[in-house]
Amino acid sequence: MKKAICLVLALLFAAGANLHLCARVSAGDETAAGRFSFGAVLRGVFAAEAAAAELTEARPPRLRVRPALSLRPPSEEAAAVSDLLLRHTEGVAVRTGCRVDGVWLGCTAEGEELAEALRRHIFGTRPPGALSGHFDGELELATVYTRPGRETSPGDLCMLVTGLLPVIYTDPSGAVVG
Repeated sequence: MKKAICLVLALLFAAGANLHLCARVSAGDETAAGRFSFGAVLRGVFAAEAAAAELTEARPPRLRVRPALSLRPPSEEAAAVSDLLLRHTEGVAVRTGCRVDGVWLGCTAEGEELAEALRRHIFGTRPPGALSGHFDGELELATVYTRPGRETSPGDLCMLVTGLLPVIYTDPSGAVVG
């Protein structure tokens, strides 16, 4: 009997030593995926409040934090907490921003449509014999937060990108084509 009690206590201590205190967070009716450290939650809230102050008079909604235990270490990703709050802040719009070689071109509400227009451009202008093509420069499409009404149409952004970045095509041997 003593061995069984010692075994149970040893298992409880081993499980307790491997448990991590973390937080599950939600805003509005959306819960962020994953579990976060309390430090990451604080950093995310501070970042979201600072970003919201730059963009609007409204404050981010109240974040609901529920403590939890996890066998895995909590995430230190404060950006996910900020994103959750900013997506629910009145007067803040979530858009897809576009940069070419570090130069800001604008943002659009239809990020998927912009990406598809850029793909159509690459494959629509492909010369005969070309296997693949890519832009000759750095193109970055990323989530940005802005005031509503400050968007550029996907077609206009596509024209800006294709005017700044030539497309390089290669054939099956890896040689540059046309």
